[in-house]
Amino acid sequence: MHYVESGDGPPVVLLHGFPETWFAWRHQIPALAARYRVVAHDLRGYGETEKPASGYDKRTMARDVRELMRQLGFEKAPIVGHDRGARVATRFAKDHPEAIDRLVVMDNIPTRVIFERMDATVARAHWWFLFSTVPDLPEALIAGREEIWLRTILSGWCDNPELFRPEEIAAYVAACSRPGALRGAFDDYRAGREDVAQDEQDRDTPIRCPTLALWGRGVRGRRQDVGLPRDLGRDGRARRVLLDTRLRPPPARGGTGARQPRTPPVPGALGPDARAGALSRRARTRCGGRDPQGDGTVGRR
Repeated sequence: MHYVESGDGPPVVLLHGFPETWFAWRHQIPALAARYRVVAHDLRGYGETEKPASGYDKRTMARDVRELMRQLGFEKAPIVGHDRGARVATRFAKDHPEAIDRLVVMDNIPTRVIFERMDATVARAHWWFLFSTVPDLPEALIAGREEIWLRTILSGWCDNPELFRPEEIAAYVAACSRPGALRGAFDDYRAGREDVAQDEQDRDTPIRCPTLALWGRGVRGRRQDVGLPRDLGRDGRARRVLLDTRLRPPPARGGTGARQPRTPPVPGALGPDARAGALSRRARTRCGGRDPQGDGTVGRR
């Protein structure tokens, strides 16, 4: 498993979304590393991590995270997940409650909820969700055209379609062009049936750790109105925040968040201290460490 690590202090684990890698957190890692030991890895099937033929259900992917934590020498940490990583983080909180200090999920509607609400409108808005589950076809259409596909996805999901620099797009193209990378990313979606079955088994089991859910109000005029699922919102332990991360500074401590019209859904599309500020203020454990200014370590487990 490929990961990057930076900073000293209490550990925090960052889990990326689709179609990304650890690189999605490139702006947040230096800011968070001033207080934390930050670990961001490529999920199973993505980037430089192995791409096996199976194991893309979220229970197995959460087990990958747990094993990495053990090998890096810590038993408990806050888990921050964006998009697909938020699904892994949520499953981690259910399966490994002893190993999670608190949970942050960003820009994510649980797979179970998407399918429960599926109709023509939802299907149109989540076209890539359904497209990705078709066996073999996405890989056949995209192979050799990774840059066209990535520009459509990444720029289309940002408030500012010109936000990504050419070298940033190139980094994602390189990651998605690795042997097996497209299949690995799409197998993440193809595990949806198994993911829903797992979620159904413990849908009434609440997540016990403090939980922060961050969503944007919408993307380029599309409204995304999401309520907290019951297993996230019970006991007053979850906070739902609609956040425009272009704001400086982030919402004040103790507030309910800034209710703004749009927010970019990709962590790497944000400024250096946008979501990092929100996370350190709202999901803080304790302070310590130094600011590595990006001179972290890269490793494999």
